[in-house]
Amino acid sequence: MKTALYIATTALLLLAFQRCADDTPTEPPPPTQKDTTSHEFIWEVDTLFRPGTNDPAFFTAKAIYATSATNVYMVGYSTGLERCWHWDGEEWSVLNLGTALGGHIVDVDGLDSSYIVFASWYHGTHVNTGIITYEDGNITMLPWPKGDRNPRTCVHVAARDEIYLGSVQGVQRYNGTEWEWLLDSTETIGNEFYPQYIHKFPDGTLELVTIKHADALSNAVQWRWKNEQFVVVDSFPTEIKDYDANRFGYSIFENEENVLATGLSSTFLWQEGEWQKILDVGGSLIAGTKDNTFIGWQLSNFWHYNGSTTKHLWNEMQQQVPGFRRINAMTFIDSVLFVCGEISPTIRDVVVLRGRQVKSE
Repeated sequence: MKTALYIATTALLLLAFQRCADDTPTEPPPPTQKDTTSHEFIWEVDTLFRPGTNDPAFFTAKAIYATSATNVYMVGYSTGLERCWHWDGEEWSVLNLGTALGGHIVDVDGLDSSYIVFASWYHGTHVNTGIITYEDGNITMLPWPKGDRNPRTCVHVAARDEIYLGSVQGVQRYNGTEWEWLLDSTETIGNEFYPQYIHKFPDGTLELVTIKHADALSNAVQWRWKNEQFVVVDSFPTEIKDYDANRFGYSIFENEENVLATGLSSTFLWQEGEWQKILDVGGSLIAGTKDNTFIGWQLSNFWHYNGSTTKHLWNEMQQQVPGFRRINAMTFIDSVLFVCGEISPTIRDVVVLRGRQVKSE
């Protein structure tokens, strides 16, 4: 009898111990290595033609904005009507924006698939900047920004009633009714002011990056909006840094995960209100996320970092398009990489490489 009671008691204690053990939360084992994303891509090549012809489109892309892999806007310079190309997941077509802009579209940004903003040169008596919104298929011309002679333009949409415009004349903000100067470069800096991007971060920080000379990456200047004015936080408008010392490049890329920027020899991630270097690889174009990063140099360089290793993809891209020589714009969304470039330096036949990333197993 005692033996049976002992066995039963022991069994109950073991069962209770097991239940307690099962209910006790445990930490998962640490990963043995970083998650990585494949360097492999399935490539397709899109050659763009003038509408209704077999003639290649003479087009130099300046910017690409995508809300999904089936809704992509590509803008740039053209001698014809091909000012904006749209990808719907099956083909590229010319988006009819009417004659409101009257010139080359030089930048595009938006909030989502229903609200897109285009900035253009307007070739009239003066070279002005025209801004239109494309909302659910409806085109609206915004009031003319202040000043003229604005062929170098960058635009950023923070909200429907908060649009930022950078040009050689300075920085303006549209408040839903009119434009207002935030920085008038003609009064403070003169003709050595070339905005590369302006961006408002989720934490409210408004940053502007400019270069002193039109095509000199080595003269980047970083500005912040503080106390109702833009102030320099890195470099100075009159200082020319050594080429290798420059921190910033031409490109900034934002998605739902993070914000990235390029430098000549480094890549940076925006975190805790500052730029933190994450890679010793740089360029003039960037897209992706911090662990799935694409870094392009306009001529002969294209890197992919997958969170663990870096691979050079330029030769692979040239195998897809023999003679591919220059990258003008790129974006990455929904595991699809869009790279727009030129084949010929004189004819400027435009092609778009679409690379669907192969998922890691």
